[in-house]
Amino acid sequence: MSARKIEALVAENLTISYKTKEGEKTILQDINVEIPMGKSVCIEGRSGCGKSSLLHALTLLQPPKRGEIHIHRKNENVSLSNLRFWERDRAFNQYFAYVFQKTQLLKRRSVKENIATPLISLGYPKQEIEKKVNKICEKLKITDLLNEDKYQTKNLSAGEAQRVGIARALITERPFLIADEICSALDEDNREIIFKTISSILQDSERKDAFGLILVSHNEHIKEQVDILLKIDNGKLITVRD
Repeated sequence: MSARKIEALVAENLTISYKTKEGEKTILQDINVEIPMGKSVCIEGRSGCGKSSLLHALTLLQPPKRGEIHIHRKNENVSLSNLRFWERDRAFNQYFAYVFQKTQLLKRRSVKENIATPLISLGYPKQEIEKKVNKICEKLKITDLLNEDKYQTKNLSAGEAQRVGIARALITERPFLIADEICSALDEDNREIIFKTISSILQDSERKDAFGLILVSHNEHIKEQVDILLKIDNGKLITVRD
């Protein structure tokens, strides 16, 4: 893999469809989008319009029916299309950190172990893991959740669990962070906590050189803060602001 710095995630002419009892249904067609490194992009649209499907396609979780996806580096494109299953899995783990609507934390493991899981699987030294966990928890202001006597993963509130999920994604330091309607299942108080967490990420000067952020949200404050605002309407991707 080239050591050249990543400049953007690019998708060209994507068609996304799924099978139904009545046959194949196309939900998105002729989608073209570029996610630059250091930029934040928000995708909005009515429920069921294909927002999550687009994220799944961009991150190879569910490859599109047609189209090209590639990582753009200076004078070079690394294609992510037509990969074998194991190649898609490897590419996902190399390029994307995903925060799902449901955090899928390991309840029998501590908060620290949950956050450190990606680094443990990659064989990072224990001392380096400790340093990285502490750093990301300080950045997200969740250091108190590392207190195992007070906080056990199975007893975390929905908002606390989601913040742990965000920390777990960020600790990988992958080029693109994906957040798919991560507040949709939360009550108003927890939504506000997560919105503040996302806002702190958007305002973090270090992010500008670290990763691109793609999120789905209907929150007006978040939409005002992102660099690029997109909307899915009638199967098309429209630029609202860039």
